Amino acid sequence: MLTDQIIERIIPMDKSFYLTHRNGLQLEVTPAGSLCWRYCYRYHGLMYTLRIWHYPRITIRQAINLRNKAYALVKDGINPVDVYRRERALERVKHLTWQVRRAEQNIREIKKRIGFSAR
Repeated sequence: MLTDQIIERIIPMDKSFYLTHRNGLQLEVTPAGSLCWRYCYRYHGLMYTLRIWHYPRITIRQAINLRNKAYALVKDGINPVDVYRRERALERVKHLTWQVRRAEQNIREIKKRIGFSAR
C-alpha cells in the first residue's frame, strides 16, 4: 500500500515502472520522474487502463475515490474509458461551438467597424 512518504522517496529509473496501491490502482513512474495514477481493470475479458491524473495534483485519497467510481461503472456494465472519451468529445464540441460563436461575433464587429452592409 502506497503512502505519501513512500511516494516522496521514489527514484526514477531508466524505464517506466508501476507501484501498485491495491485493487487495480497503480502509480506509474516515468524516467523523467513524473508520477501518474492509473486504474487497470478487466471489461468483457479485455484489459483496460484508465489514466487518472498526476500526483501530487491528485492525492492518494482522491485517486482511490476516482478508482471507486470507475469500479462502480465497471460493475454496472459500463466501460469507464468510454465514459471518459465521451466526456472529452463533449468538451471539444463545447469549445469548438464557443470558438465559432466568438469568430462570428468578431466578423460582425469588423463589418460594423468598416461600414459593411449586406445587400
